[in-house]
Formats: sequence, structure tokens, C-alpha cells
Amino acid sequence: MTSIVRLLLCLALLGDAGGLASAAEPPARSGATATALPHAQPSAPSARDPAEAGRAERLRRAEALSRQGDQAGAIALADQLIAEYEREYPAGGTRWYVDRTHAETRAYAADAADAGPATARVLDVAWADAYFLKAYALVELSAGNDAYKFGKGGQPQSDPERLAQARTTLERGLELAPYHPRMLAELGNVLQQQRDWKAMLRTFAEAETAAAYAPADEQDLLYGRAKRGIGYALIELGRLDEAEAKYRECLRINPNDEIAARELEYISQRREKEE
Repeated sequence: MTSIVRLLLCLALLGDAGGLASAAEPPARSGATATALPHAQPSAPSARDPAEAGRAERLRRAEALSRQGDQAGAIALADQLIAEYEREYPAGGTRWYVDRTHAETRAYAADAADAGPATARVLDVAWADAYFLKAYALVELSAGNDAYKFGKGGQPQSDPERLAQARTTLERGLELAPYHPRMLAELGNVLQQQRDWKAMLRTFAEAETAAAYAPADEQDLLYGRAKRGIGYALIELGRLDEAEAKYRECLRINPNDEIAARELEYISQRREKEE
């Protein structure tokens, strides 16, 4: 997948919400607010906190740098934002969540209730998206490292150190936003490049579940991406019947899904060879 196509899939336009979200996504409910969990309901819309509005603008600049190919510059800005959030919301007695939708808030409330009496709060900030953008830039750097560009047989390879850094970054972001479907899909992409098929399967299954918490107009795209990831991992694990079923689910969502159609053709060809 080319960098431009991957960028369009992974980084949607930055809206006023301050997060990397679809341009069609409803506006955020509020600025740098913190809502108590598990009993609180999502807060009503209010003016964004000036400090958070400034961070959202810096995240937009970081995204622009990434689009222009300046991944190091994007990472530097993302790291600044992450450091600021970590100072403002320190680790310790509070379990922090970052959400995008009311459905996510309710899911995090349920998770917090199940976890026990520890204090948990949900934030409407760009913290998780800063991790997401940093990881995306690390993956792009891994692909552009000449030392790892070609492996055996001239096949493109990625820098394993950069991929490992991206994986760690995404895992940290998912601690804040466990139901962030694009972050889960990007982690699945990293795991695919690392050839960790079982972890890839597990992660895309989580992305499939998380798609239900996304805005309704994003769900078909997110379900399709997650199901294709599951199918790919199942093929690599030799579970062809399950992979076929998952790709057929993709075609029920989108009959014009060319990737799913090609993978079904590949499964058919592989079965013929194995007979």
C-alpha cells in the first residue's frame, strides 16, 4: 500500500474536534473536560478550552508535516503534545480515558465499573490522537529506511526497530482509547509487517468490535478494514474456511470491495494447489 493511500486511510481530516477523525464526524462535545466514570453521562457541548484548542492546532500542523513527508518533524510535535498531556494528567490513582463518541464514553464507563473502585475519568482531548500520529510517522520512517528497504529476494522490508517503536506507541495510545478502531487497525498493520499473525488476528478482531462505537457514517469503512485484516491473518494461519467467511462478510458490506474479492480468488487458487 502506498504512503499516500495509507495516509488517507489512517489519517482523516483534522476537524474542530482536535482529533484525527472523519470530516463528516459530528463535532466534539467539549474541550479539555474530564467526566467522572462510571456514573457520569457525556458532557454537554461547551466552548473548547483555549489550551486544548492550541494543542489541536499543533496536532494539525504535525499531520501536515506527515503529509509532506517530514515524519521526524511530525514525531517531534507529537512528542511535545504527549509530554504536555502526561504532565497535566499524571499516572497514579486515576485511570484516564480519551473518547470521541457517546458510545465510547458508555463503554469506558462499563469497563471502569468492571475494574473496581479505582477512579476513572474520560477526557475530550487530542492525547490519544497524538500517539496515533506518532505511530503512523514511525511506520512511514520504517518503510523509508534504506538499510531495511530490501530483504531476501529483493522484497521490501521495514526497519524492525521503528516498527517496534510504533507498536509500543500504539499500545500506549490504546490504553487511553481502547475502542479507537483506526488505532487498532494501525496496530494490526504493524503486526502484519512483524508477521505476528496471532496478535494481528486478535487486534483486528478488537477493531471489528470497536467499529460499533464509531460514528454511524464511518462504520462500514471501519468494519471492512477490520474484517479484511482478520481474513489476512486467518490465511497466514492456514484457516482458509474462516478467512473465506470473513471476506464474504466484507462483500456483503461493500459488493465492490476489490481487496476482499482478490483475497477470495487467492484462497481458491491456494486450495487448488493443496489438493
